[in-house]
Amino acid sequence: MAPGFHVDVEWLCEEAVSVGGGSGATPCHPLVVGGSGLLGSNLVILLAHAPGCEHVRVLDLHPPSSDVLEAAPNVEFVEHRLGGSDADSEEDMKKEEEALLSALEGVDCVFSTVTPHVQKASEADFYATNDRGVKRLVNACVKKGVPRLVHLSSIAVTSHFKDSIEQSEAEPLPPLDSYESPYDISKRLGEDAVLDANGAGKLLTCSLRAGGICLGPWDFIFANFWPILPGLVTQPFGKKIDFIDGRDVCCAMLLAAQALQDRPEDVAGEAFFVTKGEAYSPGALAQHGAKRLGLPFILVPDWVIHIAYMLVLVYHFFRKLLGLAVPGIPPHRFMMMLHHEMTFDNSKAHALLRWSPKVKITDSMDRIIALYLQQKGPDSRPSDIRFSQLIFPVALLSLVPYIMPSALTWH
Repeated sequence: MAPGFHVDVEWLCEEAVSVGGGSGATPCHPLVVGGSGLLGSNLVILLAHAPGCEHVRVLDLHPPSSDVLEAAPNVEFVEHRLGGSDADSEEDMKKEEEALLSALEGVDCVFSTVTPHVQKASEADFYATNDRGVKRLVNACVKKGVPRLVHLSSIAVTSHFKDSIEQSEAEPLPPLDSYESPYDISKRLGEDAVLDANGAGKLLTCSLRAGGICLGPWDFIFANFWPILPGLVTQPFGKKIDFIDGRDVCCAMLLAAQALQDRPEDVAGEAFFVTKGEAYSPGALAQHGAKRLGLPFILVPDWVIHIAYMLVLVYHFFRKLLGLAVPGIPPHRFMMMLHHEMTFDNSKAHALLRWSPKVKITDSMDRIIALYLQQKGPDSRPSDIRFSQLIFPVALLSLVPYIMPSALTWH
């Protein structure tokens, strides 16, 4: 098992029977786009063990892990890069369309879970996958006569740089020209394409907007949590964000697929917030994690964040100046996401998808910490630690003499 990778097979098998067993609308031959990723792998296990599902096809750049294939022998892998390049010729686009149409042969439901890493991917990567790739997938589904498409979107469609306070789906999304992040705008464009395609040919679609997904020690949420300096957890407090266990998101996706067939009048063409879970500030979540790790926790004051912001900005500027690769969301802008509340009203999903989360976020975090401690070793941390990840502890330690003693809390 690769460090940080874990699929809770027992939990997923139980939920597969619970969620999938009561409906004849469970897909028999689903395709999971991005099914080798962490959330996609959990979805593959859930689907593979759902009563009525005969065969699961995975479309991804790399095959599912050996753990997934062992737990779900009825899984087939198709290698494909969704979205291609923005320099694709007509011949390249035709080849991708043919590859997608071939992968969709015999498929009765598509689950789209693929997305580049929000913190690491380039701007071109965001548009290639989240926008162009999703549009090509949708077009192939329409041409092939696929009946259902469940798309995993994100709270990014509301913009990470605007406060969302218990926002519902009835509230309008920001104007397209107001987004500040290529990740956010590309997710919005992809979701728009999915919902606009509802009713085209045989295709029925819906989109699930997930929050901060918690699944493993090195996922997007937790990769930034573990101590960079041994024996010390440092985090800013930030504003509240909806966090959700990824296994609950997978259950919502299966329920959405069933509802597209059983109750299309309620679900088809609709977007649903599937984010809670529970709302926590990043600092409060880090405090809980520090306690479980038995480590001291330092709450990073805002003035330290401002210093770190300037250091990271300069670092990013010089990388661009030197022609080096930079992420699509500049790291200094990424830090500012902490200052925007991202909480959402999930009542529409509760009522129309008949979904509710089952995993408490503290339980999810305790499980992930246990995995981290189990896997901890000389090779447990990825080798690509970036300068920007060191800014908080370095800035903080350089200013320790000026920090109020109350900022240091031992557990």
